[in-house]
Amino acid sequence: MRAQIVHGINPEGVEYLKEKLQEKLDVVFEEVLPVSPVLGAHTGPTLTGLIIGPMSLFADLI
Repeated sequence: MRAQIVHGINPEGVEYLKEKLQEKLDVVFEEVLPVSPVLGAHTGPTLTGLIIGPMSLFADLI
């Protein structure tokens, strides 16, 4: 799987999510990125999100 984690201001949430994913899946992680302030305004700073898909979907991009 290929995954990217995004967050407001929640490095603890990022590490927890990353750890749990690594326990269950063979994952290649992309750079962790912040979400836009607009999303953070609606969800709060603890927002943590995941973008994930099978590596086969990205074969033509690599």
